[in-house]
Amino acid sequence: MNDLLLLVGSYAIGCLSAGYYLVKSLKGLDVRQLGSGSTGARNVSRVFGTRGFVLTVLLDAIKGGGTVWIVRAVTESNWIAAASIIAVVCGHIWPVQLRFRGGKGVAPATGGLLIYDPLIALLSAGVFSLGLVAFRNVTLGGLAAVAVSPIVTYVLGRPLEELVLTTALAVLILFAHRTNLRKEFASLRKSHNERKS
Repeated sequence: MNDLLLLVGSYAIGCLSAGYYLVKSLKGLDVRQLGSGSTGARNVSRVFGTRGFVLTVLLDAIKGGGTVWIVRAVTESNWIAAASIIAVVCGHIWPVQLRFRGGKGVAPATGGLLIYDPLIALLSAGVFSLGLVAFRNVTLGGLAAVAVSPIVTYVLGRPLEELVLTTALAVLILFAHRTNLRKEFASLRKSHNERKS
């Protein structure tokens, strides 16, 4: 019962969409009616620029990291700590009070991983940097890091619960970005075809 309450609480924390409440409180707007329709940092930057982007990323990352810190203060179970990150990301992507329309999960997942296993988080940041150079695209670089994180976890011989965690996060975040992926790959194909012609 206590474990279930921790996971429900983790989901509830995830539902606190920083971008939504920031834009709503300061501008009176629903950020989901703008741009991509997300409550995430990139969409918030349409209203508040770089400062809004950075603040939203920090608040959402703290949300993920803080959740893991709280859970680990209550239980020693690595399975519950891992599951709490999945729960907070689910809350971020599908917040019940916002009719299940939230962000896309990268910032809270990163914050949670930084507390759960800093090495995996830092290596994923390295993959992001390589992806950014290769694709010259922030979205594709970030999603490459997300997609590769289960492989990194496996190669490093991390415990099963951590492999389950990184795999679940990859599935959730890639699913949340499915529209972005289609657009980005279509744009890459178009650029490639233009260079050939």
